[in-house]
Amino acid sequence: MGTKVRIISERKGSNPGGKCEISNGFGSFSAYFKYCYGSHIGNGEVSSFNAHNQPVYEALTAELARIFGLKTPETFVLLNKRRDVVFYDWREHGGKDPSGRDYYFVSRMVPNPKSTEENLREKEALNAEIPYLESLLISDIVGRRQNYAFAPNGTYGGDITYLDLGCSFVHAKEGHLKAAHKLRIATGKDFKKAMKKLNGKKVMSRDGSRVIGLAELVEGVGEIPIPILSARKGFLDVWALISGEEIHEIQRHLVQGFLDGWEGLRDAGYSV
Repeated sequence: MGTKVRIISERKGSNPGGKCEISNGFGSFSAYFKYCYGSHIGNGEVSSFNAHNQPVYEALTAELARIFGLKTPETFVLLNKRRDVVFYDWREHGGKDPSGRDYYFVSRMVPNPKSTEENLREKEALNAEIPYLESLLISDIVGRRQNYAFAPNGTYGGDITYLDLGCSFVHAKEGHLKAAHKLRIATGKDFKKAMKKLNGKKVMSRDGSRVIGLAELVEGVGEIPIPILSARKGFLDVWALISGEEIHEIQRHLVQGFLDGWEGLRDAGYSV
């Protein structure tokens, strides 16, 4: 049995996609979906990143955020290598037919208050998480109020749920990949030196549930399980979805981000 995706809105954000209803043998739910189809990486930039794999990069970013104890909606990679995903009603919303991609990024829709004004508790909660966001190279979400939701509670003053983190390794805009930042760790030798500096550095997750060895996280990024949707729900490791070259490039971005962000994590009291 294939997956049915009924589109219920015009495009949301800067990339192809929008609100939808997804149904399959596992049931149905409301979600956002998105995908990419091209790349603007150039001008001497060398990259193994592939626009068609952008949904995997974004799903991995969400998984990394959750490892650090940050809150996100449930996210998935919708698999379509068998071309068994069928899209409905895209004409009604002025879009183009999304069919024919191997992967789509899917984020379960969650309630989000319509207020666009920050209050003091929200600002404090967000500021407390900035060191994690900076280390994961996704701190540009700060100030984009539509991309996160705030719920007051008695633990940290409130919970931030990141509705749209984007991708930390490479940006996507108007359906095209774009270099997110300059990658200084250019060679295998540079990577080994950087990993040596990172070795032994550990942080406590935001929710206090785990201690994270940063070097170990970088080394094991290819084995992080990514939630997938196909004929049924399940998981596939990163290495089963993208190439070794892409994984190594992601590792270089991560080790650079962790080293650059280490001082902020330490000063915030998150290092152990």
